[in-house]
Amino acid sequence: MRAVPAVCLDLLREFEQGPHGGFAAEIYEDPAGHATIGWGHRLTPLDAFAGVTITRKEADDLAEHDLNIAGAAVSRYVSAEVLPTLTDGQYGALVDFTFNMGAVPFLGSSMLRLINAGKLDLVAAEFPRWVYAGGKIMPGLERRREWEQTIWVTGALPSAGIVPIAS
Repeated sequence: MRAVPAVCLDLLREFEQGPHGGFAAEIYEDPAGHATIGWGHRLTPLDAFAGVTITRKEADDLAEHDLNIAGAAVSRYVSAEVLPTLTDGQYGALVDFTFNMGAVPFLGSSMLRLINAGKLDLVAAEFPRWVYAGGKIMPGLERRREWEQTIWVTGALPSAGIVPIAS
């Protein structure tokens, strides 16, 4: 598996803030209606967080774990011929996208088909298609997709703690 760029955690902290800003110490419902905690960690029936409050360190640990799962999915689904040709920025954009949308939607996406066909110049146009939650366009997803699209095109990740797209 290709390593997830460290700056992806800083960017995740920017995009996955709880309902009161920052990490969510308690469970909340995200705009798509999913039970969530920390930095956008979607709860599953296997998670045991009901009534629990988590610390920022625990939220960071969950986020790193979730990013590694997304990175593993990108590394598994992007063809072995194409994966090494991706810049850190392109790979980071795909990791963030896969974290946010999920591995199954990424696997079935036209974005992945274009990547695996080596049509990397056409991939940037795919990001803006993924801005819906609950059937509505979400401004936060528009901003996130704009960021992913920008780093896909430039091929570079921003410095730690910096999100290159204005709010």
